[in-house]
Amino acid sequence: MDSEYQDFTDPISDSSFISSDIHLSNISSSLLNANNPGRLKNPLTLVLEQFIATSSLKKPKKEFLNAYIIRAIKRAFRSISNGKIPKKTCIAINVRDNIEMNIWEKLQRIFRLNVDSISKKMMPEVGPLTGGKSAREEKKEGPLSFNNAFCKEFFSDEPMRNAFQEIIQLFYCNFSPARCCERFRFYCCSEKADVIHTDECEDKWLRLKDYFSMSYFEDLDVETNQGLQTSSFEEFQSDLNLDTVSIDNLQL
Repeated sequence: MDSEYQDFTDPISDSSFISSDIHLSNISSSLLNANNPGRLKNPLTLVLEQFIATSSLKKPKKEFLNAYIIRAIKRAFRSISNGKIPKKTCIAINVRDNIEMNIWEKLQRIFRLNVDSISKKMMPEVGPLTGGKSAREEKKEGPLSFNNAFCKEFFSDEPMRNAFQEIIQLFYCNFSPARCCERFRFYCCSEKADVIHTDECEDKWLRLKDYFSMSYFEDLDVETNQGLQTSSFEEFQSDLNLDTVSIDNLQL
């Protein structure tokens, strides 16, 4: 099988759609000031500190998440341009799942309506200078990481913001903590496959979802039609299935 459709393991440095009762505004002051009293952390950093990225208990970083989602968007559009449906990776689509196929069809429509602008975003030189030899060897200037400046530019185009929403919907559809762990590749409590998740695990993932739906673009200082964005996420609420999904039955 083409390596394009193997596990999504791009190297990254270590260095509701339902309404949840826990929103970003309700993060306790103890979290806000846990490590550095008097200094408010970035809201996304606060949310990510509730997760673990590896067995060594390291926390996922904001730039890790930025890179992961942007690469997922690019991977989805590459699959669409090649006429393929990914069977593995974080954007794997189960063709027998109507919800996932509906999301994939929306991504296809976004691509068809914006081929030129999306193709420009897909070019190798449109990305951080993350080191190593590549097709961007001749590029002398540019962002050094998936920082706010790069992400703001990437999501300045509406098609990319729409694609972001669909990718997040894909990650959260048929919701369960186990499924989110598989999609995001970091963990709410343990990376063991047989872990029994708790209500606290659900709260963590829904808090992250709340951040995506309410604050992600705002924190990047990206101008959006907030009403349209909210409507898009609310429309998806009815598609969520909160029944427990066995990790063994996930389509990866």
